[in-house]
Amino acid sequence: MPVAFYAYRLRNEGQRALGNYAPVQDFSKDIYDRCREWENLPGVYCASVAPGYAYADVPDIGMSVFVVTNNDMTLAEKVAQDLSGLAWSLRESFTEPLPDAEEATQLAMKHVAESNSPVVIADGADRIGDSTYMLKELLAQKAKNWVIPCITDPKAARWLEDNSKVGDKVELIIGGWYDEFSGTPVEVNGTVEYLGRPTYTLVGPMGKGARVREGFVARINLGDNRHVVVAERMLL
Repeated sequence: MPVAFYAYRLRNEGQRALGNYAPVQDFSKDIYDRCREWENLPGVYCASVAPGYAYADVPDIGMSVFVVTNNDMTLAEKVAQDLSGLAWSLRESFTEPLPDAEEATQLAMKHVAESNSPVVIADGADRIGDSTYMLKELLAQKAKNWVIPCITDPKAARWLEDNSKVGDKVELIIGGWYDEFSGTPVEVNGTVEYLGRPTYTLVGPMGKGARVREGFVARINLGDNRHVVVAERMLL
């Protein structure tokens, strides 16, 4: 069956700002909901928006719109222009200020105290995983019942593999080793809960069915239901 494919990249001045998104908001969902609306119309096979890569900060890796129709270039362009227009109209919403580590920890603790429900604090930095800002704040503010899912530290992971076993009490310094943007190393004291190289099967759309074997991983219990994972390399 013949198809018409139309690709459109927002190249307006200021496009870079679109990548500095605040993922806690619903603005991206508004755009993807519009995609689904268009796909429900006859002749529109696919409407998709690629948000781009904010940390590259160049127009060539900005937000892009892709539309496939039943050999109808006019319709494809109409859909793409509509989606790009919606994204552009929301551009200021994508640049709302985000809380720093101190404020994020305060907000999370307040929410848990008021609602008794889980909170996910997402570090927006695109790093190698050695950042210690959230770990330091959770410790400084004496938060309880949390887990840091990964502090990447090959040296600390190697020391744990060579010198500890499950159940051991350990004291070591982790994270903050790569550069000045990583934060500073943090000393932790706790009990080793897990040591090993996890293997699992991917079940999502990306790489579905593939077997993954991680590098060495250790999970340390710091008490008060506080846990931190130290990994040889950044976990998927």
